[in-house]
Amino acid sequence: MPAAGCAYADFNLALKINPNLADAYGNRGLAEYALGDRKSAITDLQQAASLFQQEGDTQRYQQTQTLLQQIQQ
Repeated sequence: MPAAGCAYADFNLALKINPNLADAYGNRGLAEYALGDRKSAITDLQQAASLFQQEGDTQRYQQTQTLLQQIQQ
């Protein structure tokens, strides 16, 4: 299994344990993008951005929004 596939499985497990982990959504989104699943990547990155915003982490929120814009182009 490619590294992105292994990482994807790890992030799925982390999110089953705690569905509010912004980092896990963001990293799973990156893994999905690497695996060619653009739609799921966008969904997970949007969730990560939302959670970062709720946490008040404006820097990571902005970084995730920038990444989303790049992927959506």
